[in-house]
Amino acid sequence: MSTFSPDDLTRGLELTPDQLAELRAIGTMYQRERYALAQREPGDVGAPPDALMATVIWRVRAMLRDEQRPAFDRNVEAWRTGGDIGPARHGGPRG
Repeated sequence: MSTFSPDDLTRGLELTPDQLAELRAIGTMYQRERYALAQREPGDVGAPPDALMATVIWRVRAMLRDEQRPAFDRNVEAWRTGGDIGPARHGGPRG
């Protein structure tokens, strides 16, 4: 999971500039929290990695339009089961 990025879950979706900005903010939060998790001492109490992933998924899904959510849900399911995630974007930034 070390190469995971929240924009992996939006692969194949056409995102608006506002959605891309929000996705970048979520990605920054995710990277900061992953770093903090990696720096914890054994036995430290804090949010587990699963809680972080649930937060990322919830925040990304919340910013999507209704018509984007089915494809997002399929990407999440594919990610959870280790399958391929949506079609790669062609052209434009990856979020």
